[in-house]
Amino acid sequence: MQAAEMMGVSTRSLQRRLSLAGLTYSGLLEQARFDNAARLLGGTEVKIIDVAFSSGYADPAHFTRAFRRISGCTPREFRARSRNGQVANDRPASRPNGSRT
Repeated sequence: MQAAEMMGVSTRSLQRRLSLAGLTYSGLLEQARFDNAARLLGGTEVKIIDVAFSSGYADPAHFTRAFRRISGCTPREFRARSRNGQVANDRPASRPNGSRT
């Protein structure tokens, strides 16, 4: 895992530290991807396919499914709602069991 290497710790040490904080690497990655996508969708006219690629997804369909699972709406709906001021995009990072607090 590159993140552990960048921090100068082993992968297992990083996993333990995240676990102690009640977080998972995959949850943090998902949150970072979502935050990037929400920022681009809400504040720019970047095409949705480009938002998907910029957020680390190789498949736009996978991006749409993941975005809908996290936000409760599709990227297109999110963009429309954000233009109308109807969206709050502050999603907490995932906990180890996948729940959000």
